[in-house]
Amino acid sequence: MLSSTLRLLTRILAVLYAVTGLVLFIAPDWSAANFAWNISPFVAMTMGGWCLGTAVYAWVSARIWRWPVVYPCLIYLWAFGVLETLVVLMHLDRLRLDVIMAWPYLLALLLTVAAFIVGVVDWLRLRPAVNPEGLPVPWWVRVMTVGFVLIVLPLGVIGLLRTTPSTGAIFPDNLSVFTIQAFGAFFSSLTISGALLPFARGLAIIVTYLWCGMGLIIPITAAAFINIGKFDFTAHPDQLIYIGAYLLAFVGAVIILVYARLRSQAPTIARAGAAQ
Repeated sequence: MLSSTLRLLTRILAVLYAVTGLVLFIAPDWSAANFAWNISPFVAMTMGGWCLGTAVYAWVSARIWRWPVVYPCLIYLWAFGVLETLVVLMHLDRLRLDVIMAWPYLLALLLTVAAFIVGVVDWLRLRPAVNPEGLPVPWWVRVMTVGFVLIVLPLGVIGLLRTTPSTGAIFPDNLSVFTIQAFGAFFSSLTISGALLPFARGLAIIVTYLWCGMGLIIPITAAAFINIGKFDFTAHPDQLIYIGAYLLAFVGAVIILVYARLRSQAPTIARAGAAQ
């Protein structure tokens, strides 16, 4: 695995993202008024979901700390920090540093970029092997992971390349270019890390990634349902894409996780039956 220094930094990131995400999620009105740039309370809750999920990716990675199992999780963490930092740098003129919520968010991004640099150096120095972990990956699981990437890829690319504000398409609130590109960076991070899953050499890699992904899906979907009154599916049927994508991801993840759980118990059940 990679160095103990990187492991400690990853644990620090888990705590920092968790605290930041929790404040954004449970106090969206206050957080929106005190964030690094102008956002709505709904966006604050959604970004809180991003941060809470990213905290799960970081914590689980540091807890397991076996490269063959957690490398997609670490790639997500690093990609999120690097891409969100690039978005911030592109909008420095819109950045607010005189508000309290700017500092934990920006600190988390800077430390994630530092973790990325340390991680690359560690990988070049140690070259950890990617050995098979867990059960073999069925073909239909690989197909589902490809489908996941195909869903998030356009959301990431379109978001990063968007140069005009949004007025209720897909996401119901009006979004600045700054916020849209932050969304794009988030989805691009999922695309980059998710693109590794179809090539996983063991089901344990995919299962670990999906358990971490639940840390994203659940709070983000909860934020959407808490703010369901903001959606107008009649006037903007494309808003169904936003909620539908998360629900589809949740159902797909549950199917794979249940399958992995049942398969892991199958030998035990078989031995118990034979003993009787």
